[in-house]
Amino acid sequence: MNKIKAYTLTILLSTFAFVPKTLAATIVPPISQQVNQVGSWFTGFFDNRQQVASNSSVPLITMYNCEVQLQGINSVDSSQTIYLEQTTGGFPFRTAFYSFSEGSSGVELSVSRFIDPNPLIGLCDRPASERVVDLDNISPQSCDFQLAWQPELYTANNAPNGCLTASGLKVVSDVTIGKRAIDSLDLGFDLNDKLVFGTKIEFLAVTSIPESSLALGLLTFGFLGMGLRVLNKQKSIKNEQLK
Repeated sequence: MNKIKAYTLTILLSTFAFVPKTLAATIVPPISQQVNQVGSWFTGFFDNRQQVASNSSVPLITMYNCEVQLQGINSVDSSQTIYLEQTTGGFPFRTAFYSFSEGSSGVELSVSRFIDPNPLIGLCDRPASERVVDLDNISPQSCDFQLAWQPELYTANNAPNGCLTASGLKVVSDVTIGKRAIDSLDLGFDLNDKLVFGTKIEFLAVTSIPESSLALGLLTFGFLGMGLRVLNKQKSIKNEQLK
């Protein structure tokens, strides 16, 4: 075989070896597969420590998401039901119920608040068999998104309408979910469409959970309750002084 033929054969083999991989990266997977994939990427322990290191004005937030079962319901479809808990300064400040399911043209994401989140704090620290959520404890109102698939990425945005909160604010959200990273930007607007808050949070997956115990959750609950009692007492003393 002469050198020209050898070079030609090498190029052809390289091309045939490269094309299938490129095509595989751009072929949209079935929606059921997308639901499982984005659900698994969204599950785990995350924090924005790297973001805080480069921008000290951003609060350090940890996020622990785990798959849960709805009490009394046996899901037969490919939906992923996930409990989200975000913590800052050692105190849980946000919990939510996330449901990823099959839509007509992609993954549908539904986000709901809990009517009483207190019994659920630390849920992801419990054994999988105990990660159960009562359907009656989930608010019937939800904020819904259509996730757009991209190679190695899912994006969602509910602009311009956003979703209304219990306090009457309109929140417009932009979410990006990757294999080991979740970016979230929530813009809050008042009744006059004035921006009142909005900070992008860049979460990265943490390989190990530094504080993963039910005892920590119970301690947090105790400190939170103690802090509220002290705060109320201080307010009472201040009011007495003003009289």
